[in-house]
Amino acid sequence: MSEVVRLRGIHKTIKGRPILRDIEFEVGAGEVVGIIGANGAGKTTLLRIISGLSIATGGTVEVSGMPVDGRTRLPRSIGVMTERPGFVEGVSGTRNLSYLASIRGVIGVEQIAGAIRRCGLDPDDPRAVAKYSLGMRQRLNLAQALMENPELVILDEPTNGLDPLGVRDVRRIIAETAAQGAGVLLASHLLTEVEQACDRILVIDRGQIRRSVSGSELRDEASALLIEVAEPAHVGIIFSRYPDSRIDPGSDVIVTVHRPEPTPEVIRKLVMDGVALQRVQPARASLEHILFEAIEHRQ
Repeated sequence: MSEVVRLRGIHKTIKGRPILRDIEFEVGAGEVVGIIGANGAGKTTLLRIISGLSIATGGTVEVSGMPVDGRTRLPRSIGVMTERPGFVEGVSGTRNLSYLASIRGVIGVEQIAGAIRRCGLDPDDPRAVAKYSLGMRQRLNLAQALMENPELVILDEPTNGLDPLGVRDVRRIIAETAAQGAGVLLASHLLTEVEQACDRILVIDRGQIRRSVSGSELRDEASALLIEVAEPAHVGIIFSRYPDSRIDPGSDVIVTVHRPEPTPEVIRKLVMDGVALQRVQPARASLEHILFEAIEHRQ
């Protein structure tokens, strides 16, 4: 997989306060990478640096082999969907995208209309953007990010304000964009959407990447069992046999056991140990759990 974007040692400091620290990762062609984290974790700052809208204090960003430093014009190979787009309110969506396209002059009317249709809007709609709903604005925002067929697409909260149909459309468009060979960076608070859309997910907290997890790891059955026992005392027996287990924060009788052997063998051994089993079922990795766990284990 060829690299579309490469980050090395990215730092960002504002008024002496570190916002990003030693960020390093790559995004391959056709790969969808999600970025999740709490408010203030550094997600939007990171996306702005990658897109060339902000300058890093240190480190390097390369997109399609070319450096991005925030000092030169936004590269054609990048399409950006910001969380708060700035449109000219008094003219139509098509006119807005025509204004933007004229800056670089690499696409024409047909490509603009195609991008608008692809995102579920009518390019012939004469209404001014001021009369657009929030969902329509999001669709227009996505269309402008895609209209020049960039090699890297950056999406900041792309499903904000969309109804379920719109969310499904965005998920489809992301998959199509990646299938056409573009790399996609997606930041969102909607963890379910990130899980469904992404090949890989980066957890960022306090300006650092705390964990990277593959989407397939989340979607597939995890190699763990969720075990509920009859009495809290039996939890200790489970830990004595499977010390890497984890007790559920909301219960003193539910334990997640990282399955070292087939499920029937785990059950057999625990029963022989005298554990009264109430429930045994496969456990799936939870993106929410991974996020909270990464935050709780800050260095």
